[in-house]
Formats: sequence, C-alpha cells, structure tokens
Amino acid sequence: MKKIFLMLFAVVALTSCINDFDNEDTPIDIFTAQNIGEPNTTIKAVRSEYKTVIGSSGYELVETDKIFEGIVTANDISGNIYQYVVLQDINADGTSDTTQGGIQLAIKGVGSLATIFPVGQRVRVNLKGLYVGAYGNVARIGQPYINTNGALKHGPMTVDKLKTNVQLVGKAEPEKVVARIITSKDITSANMDKLTPMFVKMEGAKINDAYKPTGNPDKDVENIAAKISTYAFAHREDANTYSVEHKITLADGGSLTLYTSTSAIFANEIMPYGKVTIQGILSRYTSSWQMTLREVYAPDYKKGDIIYE
Repeated sequence: MKKIFLMLFAVVALTSCINDFDNEDTPIDIFTAQNIGEPNTTIKAVRSEYKTVIGSSGYELVETDKIFEGIVTANDISGNIYQYVVLQDINADGTSDTTQGGIQLAIKGVGSLATIFPVGQRVRVNLKGLYVGAYGNVARIGQPYINTNGALKHGPMTVDKLKTNVQLVGKAEPEKVVARIITSKDITSANMDKLTPMFVKMEGAKINDAYKPTGNPDKDVENIAAKISTYAFAHREDANTYSVEHKITLADGGSLTLYTSTSAIFANEIMPYGKVTIQGILSRYTSSWQMTLREVYAPDYKKGDIIYE
C-alpha cells in the first residue's frame, strides 16, 4: 500500500533563503497576559452555569471575573481545526479530565494557534468581557459576529483579547493529554453533552470508504486516481467544497462521522484500509456525532491520530 501512496503523491521540497534571524527564539507569551489572577471556577462549572445558552447555540456576555485553567488537547497544527483550540479540565495529577466534555477557545487573527497553544499547554482564561455560548451546540468561548446572511452568530474572539484574558501557565506537557477510549456504547444521545468536545481514541476502527487494495499496484493507482474524491480524506472537487465527511465504524459495530476540512494538509492523502486506531476530537454538530483528526502522517500511519494496528 505504501507503494501506491508514493506513486500517487510526490513530495516537492521548496527551499528558500535563510538568514540568521531564523535561528532566534521568538517569545510566544507576548501575545498573552502575564497574570490574570487565580482560578475560581472550572470548565465543568462554566458549562453547567451556561447550559441553556450552550444548548441553544446562543451566547452570553460574562461580566464578572470567572477564571478557569484548562489543558490544550487539540489545536490547528494541520489546518483541520480552524480558529480554535480545545481545552479540557485538569485532574489532580495534571492529566486531562476525560470524565466530561471540554470547551473551545475560539480566536481569530493568529496565523498559527499551535505555536502559542501547543498540545499539553496549561491555559488560564478570565471570561470577563468574553462570551460563553456554542456553535452547533459545541461549547465555545468567543465573541458574536455577523455572518454573510446578516445574522448574529457566536464566533472567535479578536486577538486583542489574548493580551487581557488569556494566560499561559508553565511549559507544554503533551504526555499529560490522555485520550478516553470509547466504544459504540458511548455514542448515544445521552452522552453527547458529556463527551464533546473531548480527546478520544477508538481502537479496531475502520473508515468505510477506504480503498481496498487489489494486490496489483498499477491497477490500484488507476482505481484510486479515478475516484480520488472518494478515497482521499477531503479532496476538493470544486471551490465550494470546504469539508468532506466519511463514516467510521467502531470495533463493536457503532458508527460516527469523520469530518475533514479540505484545508487540512493531509486532505488529499488516501485513507488507510483495514483496522486502525483512530484518535482525535470527538465533537458534534447539533445532534450529529463528529470526529476531527488533529494531524495525520501518511502513508505509513505509524504516528499521529491514525495508527495501523
């Protein structure tokens, strides 16, 4: 199968001039606050307090100091996640809490959120002056905006709010981010609020639309090329194709949707065939379950959010 990938996609290395400044470290805390105070609440408590507005995909301005600390479990490193990072509560041992859903910290105006908010980074947020709400019923911190239809929606906060409302705490510890192993028993409507958004893992899963090799590499290349939009994660068929959905079947028979942006750096990679371990952010869009990958390393799939078993 590796041969198929290599025949389909050639990696073109682009080189450019490098000066001495490229080797200098750039401090990332210049974008965030130095001290916003001590935590006085949790993500769980915030979600409980604003349950009604989250459930209606609305938004509400926070007018008092409500400060929580969470750990980054996902960011925009591959382009599959756009203008937000996912935060989850932190256990006493410093690991991410997998007993409840987290919250999106939505931010616009930053070229790479992953640079400021790497996975495993502790982040302290003061909600005063920000809005708690939801997009597609996914809990979110941000600000309202007017969409192209003239309607007010709950979107990302402006970058100036980082300097007043968001503080980085310590250094990133990616080993502290723990995935919750889920099965079809977890994929129920009763668990949708409890498990979204959350970093999860599915073992022995398969992507239904993945191409099954014939054993003839030349024929496989021909077949895949003829239906690339079917077998790639998110091949863009036209300018209006922004995302693609595929079905994931869990080891015990349940299923959910794999959501991939056409802007992801792995969008045109061929999906792996057979049983794999899939991890990423379990989310939702209103009443539908969605799985969003953070990063993928094709064609070998030996690390990242999809791993051959």
